[in-house]
Amino acid sequence: QNQKPFTAYVANFYKLKSSGDPGLKLIGKLFLNALYGKFGMEPQKSNNVVISADSIDDFSKDNYITDFTPLDEDFVHVEFSNKLNTGYVKEDLLKHPSKVNVAISSAITAEARIHLHTMITRITNLGIKVYYCDTDSVFTDKQLPDDLVNSYSLGKFKREYHNSTITYARFPGCKVYGLRFQDGTELVKCKGVKNRSLTMQNLEDLMNKNHVSVQNDRLYKSLFSSTLQEKSLRDVKRKRESE
Repeated sequence: QNQKPFTAYVANFYKLKSSGDPGLKLIGKLFLNALYGKFGMEPQKSNNVVISADSIDDFSKDNYITDFTPLDEDFVHVEFSNKLNTGYVKEDLLKHPSKVNVAISSAITAEARIHLHTMITRITNLGIKVYYCDTDSVFTDKQLPDDLVNSYSLGKFKREYHNSTITYARFPGCKVYGLRFQDGTELVKCKGVKNRSLTMQNLEDLMNKNHVSVQNDRLYKSLFSSTLQEKSLRDVKRKRESE
């Protein structure tokens, strides 16, 4: 039977998100995104432990490490699951099935991609060039027609930067782009890197080679000394090989 179980839920929280109140907007956005993310969670639950940094190699022989965070020079926080002959599946998961449902999140993701592709096709059929698209956005060389734009309607676009003209842009890869506006200001976005760490010149370099290195300062906490320490890391961002 074909049903839409989340229609009332989405309508309720999207109304909050569109209310204009900053607090209600945040609540609506969190509930909309969290439900989708909850269903798409890894069904296998992870364990957490703090171990010495020099023992992590031995620890990984018997456990599947999914993530780790240095706490200080001697210790690391490790997120892991046990290895079984049947794969990376915990025994208690087989006894107590998880309430997540990856199929639901996969269906939502697929539906969103189909909708975005349909909108891009409509846009290009109007003679508008699409330079880049992301999960729910497109960058074009002309303004979209009004029938495709509505800030308060699900499935339509909201105009960004409508008060500024973009005169120059670079899109070297997924989740990485830079914009220069008519007044000379620049906006550079890169997933996982602070905005102030990247410049338009970095993106120019990225267009001509497969990676660049940038300073990316992060805070690390020590559970043992109860302190925060800022460290400068060198992050390497690569283009997709297909580009």
